[in-house]
Order: sequence, then structure tokens, then C-alpha cells
Amino acid sequence: MKCHGQFSIPTVGRYTALCFLLCLTGCTQLAGRYYYKAGEKLYFAEKYSEAIAACDKSIEYGYQLQESYAMRGLAHYNRGEYDLSIADNNQALRINPKYAAAYNGRGLAYYRKGEFDKTITDMEKVLEYSTDRQLREPAAKVLQGLKARSQSQAP
Repeated sequence: MKCHGQFSIPTVGRYTALCFLLCLTGCTQLAGRYYYKAGEKLYFAEKYSEAIAACDKSIEYGYQLQESYAMRGLAHYNRGEYDLSIADNNQALRINPKYAAAYNGRGLAYYRKGEFDKTITDMEKVLEYSTDRQLREPAAKVLQGLKARSQSQAP
């Protein structure tokens, strides 16, 4: 017996169904990983519509959901679809409330919408939850700029 034409399933009496379910799970993970990696490549190639479609499939397969939602959120952000970006990053944060990349993506979208108080809150979360310099340094710069801006506009 073959699962999606990729794996042979041993038919061992009463364990056939269990083997089939395990194989389906393996195939689902492989398919989800394939779409996630494809989405990542498409995103970095600036093919945002295709990246979104690949992330849709990765999410459908349940593969690395927080990362898939956050990546799809970044693709929406780069298309100027800030509300969709925020929604995807919210999904990532429902899965992992300490996922700094999602706070970063959502904060950037809030910034583009002019919602600076929300941007500040999210960038502070990036600094709280991330040890990654590539996330922390830009977040710190955004915070510094927004705080300086709010101080200059204070009465």
C-alpha cells in the first residue's frame, strides 16, 4: 500500500490502519514543510502573492503555524495589506504569545497605519522576548524614533 505515492505502508494485520495513519501524518508534515520552505523562498524573491499562497497551504497542513502565519503576515505587509498582516500576526501570537517575530511584523504594520502607540507596545515586546540582534536592533531604532517624536510633540 502506498501513501500519496511516496511511502510504502507495511500491511501487518490489525496494525495496517495505524500504519496508514502514521504515514498520513508523515506525509502531511512533509507537504507542510515543502510549502513552508517554498513560501520562504518566494518571500525572499519578493513574489509575495505566491508566498501567501504557499503559506496558505503550509497552514492548511498545520506546519509550523506560528512561523507560517508570521511569514504570510510579512508578505501581506509588503503588498501594503496592513490589516491582513496584523490579522496573521495576531494568529501567530495566539499560538505563541512570546513570538517576537510576530510582534515585529505586527508593529511594522501598525507603524504604516499610523498607530504609533500600538507600534511602541509591539516593539517593546520584541525587545522583551527576542535575543536575535536582527530583530532587536531595528525594533530599538523604531522605538527610539517614536519616543523622540512623541517627546517633541508634547505640549
